[in-house]
Amino acid sequence: MASLDIDPVAIRSTLPELAREAERACALCLDKTDCRHDLDRGGTNASWADRCPNADLLLAVRATHGVKP
Repeated sequence: MASLDIDPVAIRSTLPELAREAERACALCLDKTDCRHDLDRGGTNASWADRCPNADLLLAVRATHGVKP
């Protein structure tokens, strides 16, 4: 989440069910290594969103709750 300018602590406290669902989807994901690599580069490479089961959710959260570090 932090790679997408989302404050994970704030999301866990304000939207705990959403955070747990996103964490579950990540835990089951087969593309974690590629995803982490893309997000470590700042999430500017859109390919992470093409394969991420949480992409729509994360992009919506970033648009409404994102916090720049």
